[in-house]
Parts: sequence; structure tokens; C-alpha cells
Amino acid sequence: MTRRWSVPVRAANAPRAKEGTCNERVGENTWDRDDCRNNGVTSDTLVWTSSHTSVRRVDYTDAASGKEFVFVTNLPGKIPPGVIAWLYQRRWDVEKTFDETRNRLGEGKAWGSTVTAKRIQGSFISIAYNLLIILEDRLRKAGELPKEPQEEKRREKRRMFQVAKAKAAGRKINYHLTCRDGSSQVGCKFIRWVKRHRLLGTSYAESVANLRLLYGEFS
Repeated sequence: MTRRWSVPVRAANAPRAKEGTCNERVGENTWDRDDCRNNGVTSDTLVWTSSHTSVRRVDYTDAASGKEFVFVTNLPGKIPPGVIAWLYQRRWDVEKTFDETRNRLGEGKAWGSTVTAKRIQGSFISIAYNLLIILEDRLRKAGELPKEPQEEKRREKRRMFQVAKAKAAGRKINYHLTCRDGSSQVGCKFIRWVKRHRLLGTSYAESVANLRLLYGEFS
């Protein structure tokens, strides 16, 4: 069964494509079939929707799983169709970040009901999250944390499995599948360590010493 999704890049809240919609083709976009970024793309067309508007439809087959997807977007034809498919795949990282701020940072509710209050809250969450990433990166460079996070190791293992699966099926691998993506999440253990020592008010040196013990492989 073909899966249909919307990729709302320029227009906010674009609806998810439903079965039986966006099927009437009114034109076809020109795209480079030799571009490795477009591996897996089967068509790039303009279609007529039920709301009587013309949108872009990209049909794509995932190289690893063989599943077929349909992406509906208003991005211009100069954007390679394979990049559109990749953009949707990257949305999963955004969802994981939202989950992390809600469950690990405890920001599950709005501070206020006004737009200004929500914007301020969002800014503070982004600042706190980026500070965690900066601190984690500096500690890794200082040798206080493993050089490669466990999450990145798992991601690399999954990526290599997908590449091998695509090759075994005889499908062309999309360029983005061969790229190694960095982890978008801060480790739960690291966040708990920051919270604990912030509340206890321990010194930086004492906190780092505890961090080395927490991760076990450091002495």
C-alpha cells in the first residue's frame, strides 16, 4: 500500500494527502534521473487536488524497505524531488527533539496563553537545549565523555543495515542514505546529570568527577 504524506515546507499546516486525492496529473516536472540524490524517485508531477489547486506530487520508493511514498508539496520544481523525500525523513529528528523537550526537560505545558508568552517560552527552551549541546560537546572534546555518543553508534548501525538491505534488493541507494547524520538528541543520562548538580549546587570540578563515574568507562 502506498503511503501518502504532505511536506509543508513553505505553507504551514499543509494537509496529509488522502487516498484518491492528488491523482489527476496536469503536468510533469523535469528532473535529473542521473542525480544520486534522486535515487528512488519514480515520478515528479503536477496534480490537481480536490480543492481545485495545482500542487507538486513526488512518488518515491524507499531503497531499504521497498515501501512506496507519495509526497505533496508546494516547493518549486528546481528543488530535486529526492531532496523533498529526504526532508520528510528528517522531520523524524524534529519530532524526537519535541519529545525530548517535553519528556526529558519537563516542558509539557505552556507558561501562558498569549502568543508572546509562548514565543518567550520557546526561546528559553531553545537556548537551554543549545546550551546542553554546547556543554556536552565541550566535555567530549575534553575527554570527559565518550567521543561517540551511544545514540550515534545506534544510528550508524541502522544506517549500515539499511544500505546493506537496499543493495541486497538491487535498489539504487539514495545519496542521503549514505551520509552519516549527527544525533539530534542529548542523552537522557546527561540531562539527568545536569539537573541533579544544578539543584545540588556542586562545583564544576565535582560535577565532572561524578560524570566520569556515571559513564563507567572513565576512571
